[in-house]
Amino acid sequence: MLLNCPACSAKYQIAKTAIPEAGRNVRCAACGHFWYQLPFDDENELELNQSTAVRDIGSQDSTNNKGFGAQKSNSNAPHEKIRKAAIDKKIFLQVAAIAIGWVLAIAVVGGGLFAAISNRNSIVAKWPKSASAFAFIGVPANIYGIEITQVKVRSGIDAQGPRLVVSGVIKSISNTDKLVPYLRVVLVDASGVQKAKWLADPGVTVLKAHGKKEFETIWRNPPAGQLVAIVTFSQPP
Repeated sequence: MLLNCPACSAKYQIAKTAIPEAGRNVRCAACGHFWYQLPFDDENELELNQSTAVRDIGSQDSTNNKGFGAQKSNSNAPHEKIRKAAIDKKIFLQVAAIAIGWVLAIAVVGGGLFAAISNRNSIVAKWPKSASAFAFIGVPANIYGIEITQVKVRSGIDAQGPRLVVSGVIKSISNTDKLVPYLRVVLVDASGVQKAKWLADPGVTVLKAHGKKEFETIWRNPPAGQLVAIVTFSQPP
């Protein structure tokens, strides 16, 4: 009696007694498909006997009488190739699902981190303790909304004598206009010793959102030596 899997091309020859009159559940050894098999009549059995690529799995082992019992493995048999292809496909789909899950997780975390960094100033303004976390990852937050950048120091002589010129840019990183306080300028030498300090007019009272303003301040009769200028706001903006 021939049994043909409805899901693949695997065929099995079994004993007639393997399928009772009421039928039974069977599973294909090649693709794992389950179905309910009814017994064949003589006409159907004759038609199936004319098929090729038949595998005898029932009558070869009369000692255990298991019907779908032990079979001698043959990696070149058609059903073995089908089974291997099915297993490979299942493994590929599982690996692909895991990979897609990781990619989505990384994208979500990365997007959240980017949004947090982009809005770190607003976050720190509402939750000051988060400032240390942003500083730890190398993106310190500015809760004031304005910052001093591009500070330069140059020396020279004009009609009034030697002078030291300190310049830079006041930059807004806020979405709203900001009041700009006076600047505090401190000159230190290579050892970090303070040599001079003074207050300077920034040249602007209110800085527009995301605006910039260059400033320049002069110190007459500067101390000798290589000096570094430290420019800060005289009070929080």
